[in-house]
Amino acid sequence: MKVKGNKKGVILIAVIALAVLISASFAFFLNQGQTDNLKKVEVRLKWQPLWHVAAGEIAAQKLGYYEEEGLGVKLLPGGPDFPSIKSVASGETPLGVAGGDEVVLAASEGLPVKAIAVIMKANPITWFSREPINTPKDFEGKTVGIKPGNNVYDMYEIILKDYNVDRTKIKEVPVKFDLSPFLDGRVDIWPGYLVNEPLVVKSKGVDVVEMRAKDLGYNTYFGNVIIVNTKFLKEHPDIVKKYLRATIKGWEYALNHNEETARWVVNRSRNAFSLKSQIADAKADSELLTDFGKSPNIGAMNKGKWNMLLKILKREGKVQTVKLSQIYTCDILREVYKNASVCD
Repeated sequence: MKVKGNKKGVILIAVIALAVLISASFAFFLNQGQTDNLKKVEVRLKWQPLWHVAAGEIAAQKLGYYEEEGLGVKLLPGGPDFPSIKSVASGETPLGVAGGDEVVLAASEGLPVKAIAVIMKANPITWFSREPINTPKDFEGKTVGIKPGNNVYDMYEIILKDYNVDRTKIKEVPVKFDLSPFLDGRVDIWPGYLVNEPLVVKSKGVDVVEMRAKDLGYNTYFGNVIIVNTKFLKEHPDIVKKYLRATIKGWEYALNHNEETARWVVNRSRNAFSLKSQIADAKADSELLTDFGKSPNIGAMNKGKWNMLLKILKREGKVQTVKLSQIYTCDILREVYKNASVCD
């Protein structure tokens, strides 16, 4: 009598099948849809999808730019609990958005992450107060909010050192994103992004003055940078090019249609963000996208700015030896624009 099934054979087939699944790099992200035939790509954002975080990506989805490229893009929120650098470096998502300083630090640690475009070209970091603050020396004698663990705090430490601020004369108070300590007067100076916290405070009728990092001489890439897992880039350059082309197109639309895209952001959030705040965000961020008109091509990258960021981080002892070629690549951006001058 013949045996109906061979147990070892079944196990062997299962093992082979599993090996095929594991060896197919990033197959999870590129599965063909059952009906739409789109290649699925997940992207980890830098933060919640506010206008300054993801207006371009949301516009690209809304207007069908990703679908035109044959992509089905899913945007995942980021933040302290879901850092985009970690997500992309681990291969959890092939693409993401991070701060330029985070990219440099990742490259210095040998992580498989590389920048392919810069969305926010001007440094967005700012500090604001009810009283004038002209230089970091004005922090002395004040209660200053700090946010350890992000690039706003890193920038804070850099300017204190560069401007010889006596830190013992500052009362530092760890804060999060609830502005109550500033609004009720417990904190004199608040840190944040000029496209976010200052706008919220002003919307509540509080007049503030700002001291912006870019005006202190640190106008480099601390904002939104599009990153890719280097293995994914090597294996699927066409997917990366299609994604970047659609995303740039989306940001170009958002730049020229502030209020319309602000409404899309609000609708996507199910009214978690107010329309007024997102329109204000859009108007403020539009200047950062082009570095106040100095760099009109969305996504364009400049070696000088990357060098400045690298020098700042080296001077502060945050990175050691790392080459610019480890930090970013011009290849995809140049192909999208068909113009070598958009990246050097």
